[in-house]
Amino acid sequence: MNSKRKAAALALSLLLLAGCGAQPAQSEVPTEATVQPTVTDALYQTGGSRGVDWSIKGETAFTVTRNEQGAFLQAIDLTDGSCAPLCSQKGCTHSGADCPAWVKEQGTLPYVNCLENGDMVLYYLTSEETGGKAAVELRAADGTLIQAPEALPEEGQGWSPSGFYSDGKDLYVVREDRWYQSGWLPLYRLYRIHTQVGDAFGTMEEAASWQLENTSILTGQTTGRGLLVCQLADDGQFLSELLWNGEIRTIRQAQPQQVFWTAQYSGSLEPESTICLYDSVSGQLERLDPATGESVQTAALEPGLSLVGTPFWLEDTLYVGTLREGGAEQAFAIHKDGAVEPITRQTSRNGAICPAVPSAVIDGRLLVQLSETMVETGYRDKDGKLVSGQTSEFRYGLFTPEQYMANDPECLPIQGAF
Repeated sequence: MNSKRKAAALALSLLLLAGCGAQPAQSEVPTEATVQPTVTDALYQTGGSRGVDWSIKGETAFTVTRNEQGAFLQAIDLTDGSCAPLCSQKGCTHSGADCPAWVKEQGTLPYVNCLENGDMVLYYLTSEETGGKAAVELRAADGTLIQAPEALPEEGQGWSPSGFYSDGKDLYVVREDRWYQSGWLPLYRLYRIHTQVGDAFGTMEEAASWQLENTSILTGQTTGRGLLVCQLADDGQFLSELLWNGEIRTIRQAQPQQVFWTAQYSGSLEPESTICLYDSVSGQLERLDPATGESVQTAALEPGLSLVGTPFWLEDTLYVGTLREGGAEQAFAIHKDGAVEPITRQTSRNGAICPAVPSAVIDGRLLVQLSETMVETGYRDKDGKLVSGQTSEFRYGLFTPEQYMANDPECLPIQGAF
């Protein structure tokens, strides 16, 4: 299970209602954004979040997980749910250091990012092979090593990206800095990391930057044209798009009693961005077109709800998890005509029963968490010392919308724990 990837438990709406002041800044810089944008193609998000930190190419999902022996790269077959170490060696037992599926990290699992040609980039925050530095590595779709880990330059060290994207050839990462104007404000920087085979592999340069004048939360989601960010101004929230050309486009201004419901802080696997606007006084929920900011679907919910997780849109139905003011969780399927249907499917989170809200939309199916279990973990660090602790293991199943809403136990179980 990828313990480092558990997104913040609070949903985006809760963070914004708290004033957004708790957003972690990764550095403070008194300089302004002056880079000339160099992105010429649309970028797509290469991974998810909320415990489903997978990168998907075709009918296979790739991720890194850990067991008592260490961390290894694995492939998930989305046609039959099987999971296996990503190793092309015939007869390999995957138990020794000579198995190419094993990765040499130092306590933080690398992120997997699929490129257009099927190759994948592993992004390490701390790579053992580069002396604990941030690094990138290139592998083929069968796990064969193409380019050994290469340490990133100085500007790529000492911080964790807020999102991973690609133009199909290179990897792009977002860094959150801050600039000063009567107080510290957000400055987002987009870096291109060269991930094609050759001497330039692992080099990076700033490709775009955006200097904001309001406290904000970067959702992590991309429209293809840019990144979605929610800003908090004195007269309420407004949703903006940070365009790859360096411009900032306002999508929709909210009223003071309204909050945007979209992806949590680090994005999602959803193929299309789902943006909702919720009125906490009237309970009115609108689904918005991200291109125009106009309402394309409405529904009447009860007032005073907060978002739990990420809303998902599939086959004319919106799936959303909420939290009542008293703390009770509830989930709904909201149909195109505005009809609201309660979701009765449940899951167990370390013994606590709660609604089984979808975690992702994958190839027309809903990825649903079947259970969460606290387990003991242990691995050996670079000095051979046993490091032990506790983490959660998640099990998932893929459901058709009909299976999911009918509470049908039949699904495609993902045969692994994450």
